[in-house]
Amino acid sequence: MPPLQVLVSVTFVEEGPRPPTEAPTAAMLIAGRPGRLAAALAAVLLLAGCGGQGMLSKKALSQEAKGVQSLASEGTLLADDAARGRSTSTFTRIHARFLEQAARSSRAKLARGQTPKGRRLAQLAARVNSDLERLSRSGSDHATQRRLQQDLAQAADAISKLGKSL
Repeated sequence: MPPLQVLVSVTFVEEGPRPPTEAPTAAMLIAGRPGRLAAALAAVLLLAGCGGQGMLSKKALSQEAKGVQSLASEGTLLADDAARGRSTSTFTRIHARFLEQAARSSRAKLARGQTPKGRRLAQLAARVNSDLERLSRSGSDHATQRRLQQDLAQAADAISKLGKSL
């Protein structure tokens, strides 16, 4: 049986004759063959299902742990600088949002955690994400920034310990 070929792009053409040099559309490739449409749809669904929905490997989990720990550590430094008046509120807001977006991405990847350690890492990533979001909205509230600095430092330590046990 020949290997299944999947055409990723679909071209729509207006009705009428097709110039002989134009590439065939997906509809043309599957037209006239009853099983081709079903096979093409099954292949597309299978490929869509392989987009990272499964369990993260130990190596991927370890990499995510390092990334989230790095974000928490950088957030700790940013919150400390902000609390001491060493950073402007604009810099703090923008940089914390950047870090928060990266933490949100990791949190989404880790949300599929199927092991106890994976779920714990996902919880810590959510905590870092939340703290960074709060830091971005802290303005010039130095007391809040000090609390967030401490919380992010604790999260970084917890993630470091968890990462070593993966």
